[in-house]
Amino acid sequence: LIVADEWDVRLFRYAPAKGKPIRKRSLDQDALLRAVAAEPDDDNPRLAYADWLADNDQPERGEFIRLQCELARRLREGKLFAGEEREQELLAKHGDVWQAEYPVIRGVTWSGFWRGFPGVTVPNAGTLARNAVAIWDAAPVESVVIQKLDQKNAFSLAKCAQLGRVRVLEVRSFSSFLPAGTTPLAALLDSPHLSGLWWLAVLGNSRLGLAAMELLARSEALH
Repeated sequence: LIVADEWDVRLFRYAPAKGKPIRKRSLDQDALLRAVAAEPDDDNPRLAYADWLADNDQPERGEFIRLQCELARRLREGKLFAGEEREQELLAKHGDVWQAEYPVIRGVTWSGFWRGFPGVTVPNAGTLARNAVAIWDAAPVESVVIQKLDQKNAFSLAKCAQLGRVRVLEVRSFSSFLPAGTTPLAALLDSPHLSGLWWLAVLGNSRLGLAAMELLARSEALH
């Protein structure tokens, strides 16, 4: 929307309110989404949902899910992905609107997409643990960014069964140079629910000491 007068020109961009779905889900759509949640590592339910979207006036969203499923397969196989430009084009065009369809959860930001569905960013591991049921009831989340990892919250998250749904995990603020600094990382990596993880990044303001690097190298969760 452009509003102009003799003194000024202003441009307004519309985005749907967070937590208010654009479309009411049909029974067929709900059934397909339940199938995606029930078989998180199987592409077939996601591709079936992509076909349904294409047949129900959302062809670009269906295309996006197919592209991201292919991207994940290629990454795991160490192969190049030819559809990255188109995937990024669809993400730039629709990403904000697609994320806005998911509910508002205090402390949780819907961010990025993985295999066609949104990931989350949380300020700390405790926020993820406290809101795990609400998050995974809303979406088949596989990609998680934790802004800060500390000892208390790491132990809380390690007990969280929903951690088993995470495939891509990023930690942005963690230091193992302090006394007992490896304890939070050890608690997280020792979780029995982390067996499905296949990619871990420790980035941002993180600083890893030798003990933490050895811990990562020995972790069964990353092998």
